[in-house]
Amino acid sequence: MSTVPRAPAKPRLDDLESVDPPALSSDLVLTDRRLADAYWAATDTEFVELLRIDLQAGSLADSHWYRTQWTDLQLVGADVANTHLVESGLRRIRFADVRATGLSLAGCRVEDLTADNSLAEFANFRQSTLVRARFNGCRLAGVDFSEAKLTDVVFDNCDLSAAILRAAELNRVTFRHCRLDGLAGVTALAGTRIATDDLIGLAGQLADALGITLLGPTED
Repeated sequence: MSTVPRAPAKPRLDDLESVDPPALSSDLVLTDRRLADAYWAATDTEFVELLRIDLQAGSLADSHWYRTQWTDLQLVGADVANTHLVESGLRRIRFADVRATGLSLAGCRVEDLTADNSLAEFANFRQSTLVRARFNGCRLAGVDFSEAKLTDVVFDNCDLSAAILRAAELNRVTFRHCRLDGLAGVTALAGTRIATDDLIGLAGQLADALGITLLGPTED
C-alpha cells in the first residue's frame, strides 16, 4: 500500500454571483456567492451553511459557529483569528494568505483542505479529523493536534515548532522542509515521511522518547 498522501480536492467555485455580503444570522443558508470584505467578526451563530462561497478579504475574527457546514469555500486574505467552529464539518476548503491565529476546529471533521501562505499559530485541531489536507508555506507554531486523526496530510515548508501531537493518529502524513523543533508527542510520528534535513531538529526529542543517550564528539 502506498504511503504517499492523496491530494485534497479543490473547491467547486464556477459560476458564482458577486453580491454585497449579507448580515450573518443563525439558520442562514448562503450559496453560490462571491463576496468581498464581508465583516462577520464577533458574531455568534448556529446552523449556518455556506455552500460554494468565494470570500475575498473580510473578517470572521472572534466569531463562534455552532454546527455549521462549510462546503466548497475559499477564503483569500481574510481574518479568521480566534474563530471557533463547534461540532461542524468542512469540505473542499482553501485558505490563502489567511490570518488564522488561534482558529479552533476542535472536534470538527475537515476534508479536502488546502492552506497556502497562511498564519495559523496556536490553532486548535484537538480531537479533530483531518482527511486530505495540504499546508504550504504556513506558520503553524504551537498548533495543537492532540488526539486528532490525520490522514493523507502534507506539511510543506511550514513552521511547526512547538506543535503538539500527543495521542494523535497519523496515517500517510508527510513533512517536507519543515521546522519541527520543540514538537510534543514525537512518538506519533511513527510511520510518517520526513525529509532528512527536517529530522535534525527532532534528534533530541526522539532520543528522549526512545531512551537514547546522545554522545558528544569527545565522549566515550
